[in-house]
Amino acid sequence: MMDNTDPAALPSPEENESLQLSGEETPGRVIINYCLVRVLHAAVKQPPIRVMIGNRMITNHLGYGKISQYERVSCGNAMVTIYGGINPEEKLYQADISFKAGTSITLAVTSTGWKVESGVIYDGDCRYQPQSGSCLRAVNLTGEQKPFDILLSSGRIVFHNVKNREVTAWRQNYPGEYDFYLVPTPEGVYAQEETVSLEEMPYVETEFYRGQEAVLMFYQRLLSDTRYTCFIIGGGQKKIPIQIVFAEN
Repeated sequence: MMDNTDPAALPSPEENESLQLSGEETPGRVIINYCLVRVLHAAVKQPPIRVMIGNRMITNHLGYGKISQYERVSCGNAMVTIYGGINPEEKLYQADISFKAGTSITLAVTSTGWKVESGVIYDGDCRYQPQSGSCLRAVNLTGEQKPFDILLSSGRIVFHNVKNREVTAWRQNYPGEYDFYLVPTPEGVYAQEETVSLEEMPYVETEFYRGQEAVLMFYQRLLSDTRYTCFIIGGGQKKIPIQIVFAEN
């Protein structure tokens, strides 16, 4: 079954304005005439997918919870078609999407019920990235009504009240090994003061989190000079276990 709904760009606090890409050279300047596109399969209970942009195949047999490599796509509007793996010719989704020159994006393939959807996430630069440091953000693609918090094992709150289809701001961090906890956002915990560093995030007030069980715990080694996105997928009405897809940008 084909869905012709216009794709919704997921709200992102920072769209990428100026990736350093090469393009067609003209005297005195470089014209960037393409963007970088990758695909995340976050559509629960859907088979592996094939994604076409125009007549070009971007990924094939991409399984649930997997993310493809970036591919160059010419800028401008193009028809994006998603095919299912059971019937290779069945169109699960089709829509016209605008690809902006000089950007990098993730096409997040999600589902509501049995309806397949796609959203555009801009994989922009992390402003104020520390020298030899890295940056981290989170994206909630679970379809859950209740938001999530992501905590460090030290008790610091990394991300607070991350709602469905939300793309968080970047957090700066130093290279190292980190243990994270994903927990439902409890009542009584308010928005954090504006800060961009993991090492400066506030500590958990334990009375608010008492009785809150972690949905899952996960470990990640963060390298220097790298940007990471923590995709939260699964859940929703189909009760698929929630999982984390960690990807370098």
